[in-house]
Formats: sequence, structure tokens, C-alpha cells
Amino acid sequence: MLLGGAGPIQAGATQLLILLTLLAVEAVAIALAVELLVRARARAEP
Repeated sequence: MLLGGAGPIQAGATQLLILLTLLAVEAVAIALAVELLVRARARAEP
């Protein structure tokens, strides 16, 4: 955004939004992986 003509505040806000989005996606991926591991382990137990 900074290179596109936006101000430094707007560029910083955009970077913060992208960071928070990446953290949210990471949290969802971890939760999904844990859920799949729990289901696989529950299925494998007698």
C-alpha cells in the first residue's frame, strides 16, 4: 500500500490486518489438525 500511494498509517493498518488474518488461519489449521488426530486415534483404539 505504501508503494501504491497510501500513507504510512494506512500501510501499517493493512500490515496489521494481514498479520491477524494469518494468525487466524494458523489457529484454524492447528485446530483442524488436532481434531483429525483425535478422531484417528479414537478410531484406532479397540
